[in-house]
Amino acid sequence: MNGTTYNNPNDRSIMVPKRIGIGTTINIGTKTGKYIYYGLSAKASYTSINNPLRTL
Repeated sequence: MNGTTYNNPNDRSIMVPKRIGIGTTINIGTKTGKYIYYGLSAKASYTSINNPLRTL
């Protein structure tokens, strides 16, 4: 996911400002950042598998 993550283990910040644009991004170089990033990814995958869009 290009542009949504930041990986710098020397930076202790979990959320950092984006270099381009407005907003923040997750630093996956920290343990907490990894938990947040992969936890949200797992939740999205679980939700999409167990609650597919239904057509009428």
